[in-house]
Amino acid sequence: PEVASVTMCEIDQMVIDTSRTWFSSAVNKGFTDPRMTVIVGDATAWVKNESAKVLSQAPGQQQLYDLVIIDTTDWSLGGEWSLDFYVTLSSLMSSHSLTVANLDTPLLSSKAVTPAVGGLQTVFDHVHLLMIFQPEFVTGGYCFVIASSAVDARTAQIGWKEWEAKQIKTHYYNEDVHEAAFALPQFLQDAIDEGK
Repeated sequence: PEVASVTMCEIDQMVIDTSRTWFSSAVNKGFTDPRMTVIVGDATAWVKNESAKVLSQAPGQQQLYDLVIIDTTDWSLGGEWSLDFYVTLSSLMSSHSLTVANLDTPLLSSKAVTPAVGGLQTVFDHVHLLMIFQPEFVTGGYCFVIASSAVDARTAQIGWKEWEAKQIKTHYYNEDVHEAAFALPQFLQDAIDEGK
């Protein structure tokens, strides 16, 4: 299915203005797409307010999200991004939704990365780390967490033929990289196992 709507929360108007000025027209098209709603403000406060609205609405009348992407420079399981936040967020998610959040480099801070798995397992049934190479980051390795109450992202069927039909040119991502992202180095797997 195609994307019906996107809600973007950005705390800083300057980030949006800078994106419009310096990023490619392909990125900027999103800001003028009628399916896009841009909210300038604190995403954690927005989630809390939206959750209260959703909980007061009749089932079937609620606007629920199929995908939540959290890209923050703050720790994704600390401060405002607490377990309480993720519990509240889960009330805005459809039954088949996924949440993806950036964490940190496990090479420098596996003790900061691995608690996110254990913590989020108290909210979601399926929680996995993904590792990618990110040359701009200090160690080159970076972790994301993907969580869902219904979808096991490691074993979910991906429509690769549909992906290829869209002819999206990438420089990094492909089917092999997708599958390999779930293969964790032993030190990180050990740290996750110890945290259980």
